Amino acid sequence: MYSNEHNRTPSIVTMGINTFQGMPAATYSADKVENMGTGLSYQFGKLLVHGLYTRVKLQSNGFSDTYQSWDAGTNYQFTPANTLAGGAATTTLSGRRWTQFEIGDIYALSKRTQVYVDVLYEHANDSANAAFFTAGVSSGRNQAIVLTGIHHSF
Repeated sequence: MYSNEHNRTPSIVTMGINTFQGMPAATYSADKVENMGTGLSYQFGKLLVHGLYTRVKLQSNGFSDTYQSWDAGTNYQFTPANTLAGGAATTTLSGRRWTQFEIGDIYALSKRTQVYVDVLYEHANDSANAAFFTAGVSSGRNQAIVLTGIHHSF
């Protein structure tokens, strides 16, 4: 996948960054955004192994920064109704690094309805705060959250 876009407003502030490329992160607008990504998965019986790499080049006001993310994980289907998933990801941007670990369980109540629980942990390096999109920016370098819910397809 590749795309090249102009005059975009990526949501940099959700990563806990206050200023980026000489602008307040809350109002940051990129002159040029190049997106590239590739992923793969392979099924070994009940085990699914998957990986993803994404790269986003952000350019504005004579600055150029690259956002990169590597993600890998596995899903194991214990029964037709129950799947355990786990993985790790690391993301870098402008000298900052966020590393996440996740484990979750998905249980199918029917073909159209599943319940789930996920436990996620994130650690940020010295120049960043942990920042889960679903929970917001942490006041420190570490953050853990538990997500639970129900999916229903109509």
